[in-house]
Amino acid sequence: MNQQFLWADLMSNIKSAFKKAQMFDYPIDKVFIFLKTKEQNFQVRSIKLNKRISSPLAIENDLKQAFLKLYRKNTSYQSVSCHLTS
Repeated sequence: MNQQFLWADLMSNIKSAFKKAQMFDYPIDKVFIFLKTKEQNFQVRSIKLNKRISSPLAIENDLKQAFLKLYRKNTSYQSVSCHLTS
């Protein structure tokens, strides 16, 4: 998967997770992003939120920076995912 596709897939996953969290009034304090390689290795970054937000667009720049720190050009990735915690 190329970088643009992985980024788009990650943002789609994060938007969906935020929407579900809002439905259940789940407070989000931290966002974890995961990149899974073809060799089944995981790379993880977390972003701690200073205040409650309702949309991931408010932290899109932070998410992009975390993603770019994980992404390696010559690595084959299988999937991306996210995890929200309170």
